[in-house]
Amino acid sequence: MKKQCYLLLTVLMLTLFMAVSASADAYVEQYLNETYVEYDIRVAAPDGGVNFRYGPGVEYPKILPDMIPNGVALHVIRQAMAVNGNYWGFVEYAGYFGWVALSQCETISGQNAQYRFEEHIEHANMYVQVNADDVNLRTGAGVEYQKLMDLPLPKGTKLHVYFKAKAANGNDWGFISYQHINGWIALKQCKELKEKEEQGAVFYRIKVAAPDGGVNLRLGPGMEYGRLLPYLIPNDMLLEISEEKISTTGNYWGLTTYEEITGYVTLNQVMPVAEDVSGLLF
Repeated sequence: MKKQCYLLLTVLMLTLFMAVSASADAYVEQYLNETYVEYDIRVAAPDGGVNFRYGPGVEYPKILPDMIPNGVALHVIRQAMAVNGNYWGFVEYAGYFGWVALSQCETISGQNAQYRFEEHIEHANMYVQVNADDVNLRTGAGVEYQKLMDLPLPKGTKLHVYFKAKAANGNDWGFISYQHINGWIALKQCKELKEKEEQGAVFYRIKVAAPDGGVNLRLGPGMEYGRLLPYLIPNDMLLEISEEKISTTGNYWGLTTYEEITGYVTLNQVMPVAEDVSGLLF
């Protein structure tokens, strides 16, 4: 009887050990051949962009509804293999972390072309006109960042500046959208323009791009305010922002109208929309 008890105890311990080992192996192999790396890439896909996903593989859901467009530079800090053997890189983009297919990107040697979008940045509402022949659209606020276009912006082009940031040398740069490409330009090479003082004039337009599929419309500028709608304003919806306010936590919110209801949406989960500003300026 005693011998049988020892045998049963041994079997139970072995079973428990095997179960724990199997569980640990499954956790370790969650991402195949995952390694910590550090290098820079630029999106260069035949479809015009690459999807941004929660895991290394097409079976994982997309973080953002739109592709990361060609020309955007990213900093890879982890690398993993998908189930089909293709390699993916873990990057930061627009304040989110996720995975992109490395087969859709090219390596940038010797440069960190990433701009940390959430640092040293402030909202802006200004219009400028390109005032030089060598104003380039770049991936970050500074001449050390990669160009997003082969040619400079045409002199005389009018642009809406959504955000401002300072380069390493202290010069101001502006985040703009030109021909559906978002990037940064040196503001010292531009002339500021005055907006027409028209009642009801559009402040600027944005497109909802939230990881949860949409944003809430709230009574006030902050999470503490109640929702005006029982559902989210869906991704890809275009909205007009007529006013900005800062919440108690320091985040920006925009006043907008959706389905004839006016309220506030977070500006952390939206993207600016390219616009023709010629009609809004003197």
